[in-house]
Formats: sequence, structure tokens, C-alpha cells
Amino acid sequence: PPAGGQQSADLRNLDYAREVLASKVGQSLGPPGGEVRSLVMAPGDESRLYLGTLDGHVYYSVDGAFSWTLSYPDLPPDAVVDNLAVHPESDDTVFAAYYQGNGSGGLLRSDDGAKTWRRLPVPGAPSLRAMSISPSDPDVVYVGGLGGIWRSNDGGASWDRVETLGPNAE
Repeated sequence: PPAGGQQSADLRNLDYAREVLASKVGQSLGPPGGEVRSLVMAPGDESRLYLGTLDGHVYYSVDGAFSWTLSYPDLPPDAVVDNLAVHPESDDTVFAAYYQGNGSGGLLRSDDGAKTWRRLPVPGAPSLRAMSISPSDPDVVYVGGLGGIWRSNDGGASWDRVETLGPNAE
């Protein structure tokens, strides 16, 4: 625990944020940027949240959704951030899967709490619609979308296709 009264202050701030959110039921909350398509909580810190929007924005909050900071993942203008996942052992490691209207998409990774991003080499730049990180082995990441399912055994550095979807699937 933090030294001094920091833990108590953090809990009071979180309680205050919860009270504020509860008082706004039925009202619009959160940052601007379109319809929220993905919202995840960091497993080690319930006050840290990440969200992705219909118009390709990614935001993060470190105070239980009381305030939001816009991240800049350098996505195409028509990208939809439909899936976010936080590494089960590192609240700073976030994956963002997106798709575009033309049927393409991709996957990004941030290792600094959504401040900077890098593209991951999912073969064929697929339109990604689902993502999961193994809780028992966080280096194992699955993504799925139009055209199949891919698996990474090294945190997203390389990928293998594990399933084909659609009318020509074998």
C-alpha cells in the first residue's frame, strides 16, 4: 500500500467518482467521440478504464470514469474500435482491435497505458471483431473477424491462422 494516507485518499476519490456517476443515471457520460463500442477495466486497478468508439477514438481514465484523456492510436478515418483488452498482469498493456468499412482492419498494442501505440502484424489486415487474452498465459492472444481466427503465442509479435470461417471453410 502507498505510504501515509494515500490509500485512504484514493478510496475516497473512487467513492466520490462512484457517487457522481450514480447521480447521472440516464444522462450522457464520458468523452465525446461517438458511440462507445468497447469499454474495459484494468484488472489490477478498478479506477483505470479504456474505451473505444465508433469513430475510431480511444480514451483512458485513471479516476474511475470521472475524467477521460484522448489517446492517439493513428487509426484510419473510418476505423471502428470495437474491441479492447487489457493484459491480465499489466494494466498499462492494452490491445485495440478495429475494422473499417472496406473489410480491412487491424490490431494495435500499447505498453504505456494508451499513450503510444504500435501496429501488430496480423496477416492480411483482417477486419477484427473479437479478441481475447489468455488469463493463464498472457502471451497467448486470439483475434477473430472476417476471414478467420488468428492466434499469437508471443503477445502479438507473430500470428498463425487457426480457423477459417465462411462458405469455403474446411
